[in-house]
Amino acid sequence: MRNIYLMTAALAMMAMTANAQSMKHINMNASSQTWAETSTPQKVENSTRKVATRAGSDIADNQRYINYSYDESYVWPATFPADTQGAISLGTLFYSDAFKKFEGCKIVGARFYVNIPIGASKVGVCHVKIENNIPYVGDILASKDVPSTVAHWNYVWFDEPYKIDTKNFDGLLPYYDFTPSNMSADAGYPIASSGTWAGTCGALAYGDVDGKHDQSTCAWQPIYLGTDVSNLMIQLIIEKEDGNFILHDLVMDKIAMSPFVKNDTKTGVASSCHNDGRDNITNVKFGIEVDGEKIGTFTYNKDNVGDNFREITNADYSNIPVGLPIDKDWTIGEHEVTVYPVLVEGKEPAGDLTNDKLTTKEGQKWDIWLHTQKIHGSHVLLCTDGAEPDETSLQEAAVLAAYYSQARDSSKVPVDYTPVKFVKKPAASRPGMVVYTTYQTMYVDPDMELVKRLRVK
Repeated sequence: MRNIYLMTAALAMMAMTANAQSMKHINMNASSQTWAETSTPQKVENSTRKVATRAGSDIADNQRYINYSYDESYVWPATFPADTQGAISLGTLFYSDAFKKFEGCKIVGARFYVNIPIGASKVGVCHVKIENNIPYVGDILASKDVPSTVAHWNYVWFDEPYKIDTKNFDGLLPYYDFTPSNMSADAGYPIASSGTWAGTCGALAYGDVDGKHDQSTCAWQPIYLGTDVSNLMIQLIIEKEDGNFILHDLVMDKIAMSPFVKNDTKTGVASSCHNDGRDNITNVKFGIEVDGEKIGTFTYNKDNVGDNFREITNADYSNIPVGLPIDKDWTIGEHEVTVYPVLVEGKEPAGDLTNDKLTTKEGQKWDIWLHTQKIHGSHVLLCTDGAEPDETSLQEAAVLAAYYSQARDSSKVPVDYTPVKFVKKPAASRPGMVVYTTYQTMYVDPDMELVKRLRVK
């Protein structure tokens, strides 16, 4: 097998209280009418504040958060009926798609945010299966008792971590227990939410939610935690066994097509991106190309964007507004607009720059260059020493290119390949951009097990 070099690009309950029960379906049709009628959450004066929902400095380099919460998210007050009995389990449903890129990693802990201490609690992660479009909550995969809590993030580390294998679940439900009767009437609002519904089901509750004390009617059901059904502030902590997570990994959307009007002086372009890295992004300098020609840069940060600024996280895609000056010589019609990062937190985006170095500096003219067709991903170089590459090595290199791309979760991914001598980098083009000719295409399925076998130790 030939040597293959790879550089990644920049993108790249069980119903429960204390006792386990059998599979319990989530009543996704519940409108939370009882919840709203008996205890409508209120936004009271001085009750909202911003808190950091993601940060890379408080966990190890090989750890990161999985969450549906934004950074600097607002905390909204919410409460339960005064006569609620026993513990209420509160959770957020994460579907398996959120974990596919983290296959083989371990869920080692969790953290949840409360506005005021809630006393003792319990944190766990439950297995979720979907049958006939109905989600069912099953086994507790990991759990830990929490002797006391603080009015901030509460960290929990599981004694027995759970290894992620998405073939065994359709979703995971992290939860924590809260006992309303332990709180005094004037204690305030303990439950915190992000103020934004970024996930598939912002918050779920199990227990005596309606205060009717009838355990036979208990089911996991959506609950209302803010003005927009926002997400419960609970996050999972996952860990890699081999290597660290990228700190800032900015993923841009595809090239935008924008119609220009001859007499306009400026048009708005919303370029979507998100951060696959383990820490938030607060400052990005972007470059702009129109029809392949670089026309300038702009900086996205709090000072430039103002009230519309939001830190770039992995919660969902962020829309980056760009005021694009219109050149009087441009024709009416559609033009290709590309927005790409030049500096991320003051540093060059390593992924695309490394791709440039790999392809233009290290590759010999007879080596084979591979890349997913019209899909953002890594450059892969198959070193041939001037010999004709064998089919197995070529196939394996193509699988690497497909796996380390935005098409990782797809099948029959098109991968172009050509000798390095046919790959060129245009002058003044953005990092990672090349043009190539005289290529062939093969279709492959990303294969994590093959990637593991090929990984250089």
